[in-house]
Amino acid sequence: MSPAWTWWSMAASPLNIANTESGFLMSDGTQIAMTYQADEDRILVRYPAAGREVCLWITRRMAIRWFGISAKIFDHVQGQGAAPEDQRRAVSQFQRESAVRDADFTRPYNPKSGSDEGDEGDETPATPSGLPTFPPEGPLLVGRLTITARTDGMLDLLLAAGGESKQSVTLRVSERELHGITHMLSLSAQKAQWGLQDPSLPQTGPAKRQRAH
Repeated sequence: MSPAWTWWSMAASPLNIANTESGFLMSDGTQIAMTYQADEDRILVRYPAAGREVCLWITRRMAIRWFGISAKIFDHVQGQGAAPEDQRRAVSQFQRESAVRDADFTRPYNPKSGSDEGDEGDETPATPSGLPTFPPEGPLLVGRLTITARTDGMLDLLLAAGGESKQSVTLRVSERELHGITHMLSLSAQKAQWGLQDPSLPQTGPAKRQRAH
C-alpha cells in the first residue's frame, strides 16, 4: 500500500512534473511533505535544506507536544493569552481556516525546487529525489521541540534528537505557515488513528486527556 502523503501549499499553480508526491510550499520555496508510516507508527517529515533532504520522524508523543506548544505560541502571537479559552480557540480556528483556504493542494512535492544542489563530492546516501540525506544514517527521531517567537514576527522551530545527541534542525516560519504545517500534522495524525485533538481549536467531542504511549 502506498504512503498517504499529507501536504499543504500556498502556491497559485501546479508544477509541471511527474512526481506524484505533494508538498507544502513555504514562502521561500521550501516544500515540506509528511506521510504516516504504519510499519514504524511514526510520521515521516521531509524537506530540502542546504542541498540535502532533511528527514525526521514524528512520534505520537511528539505530535502531542507539537499541538500543545503551538497552541501556546498562537495565543502569544495573537495577543490572546489572557482571553477566555473559547475566544482563544475561535481566533485560532479563524486563522487556521484562513491559511488552509488559501492553500493550493495541487503542487507535487519536489524537494529540489527549494534547495541548492548538493556538492558533487558528497558521499551521503541519496533519497529518491537525488538529494543526499540529513542525517546520513536515517531520519532524525525528534525528541525535543521548541518554538520561539522572534521580534520580527517570525517563529523558529527547533526539532532536536532526544538524549545526549546534539543533532537538530531549525525551521523559520510565519504564523500562517505554522498553522499550515500544524494542520498537515493533524491530518497525518488522523490517518494514523492516534486519537489526538489540537487544543488550539474548538473541540469536536468530549475533552480527553491525551496521553503519550
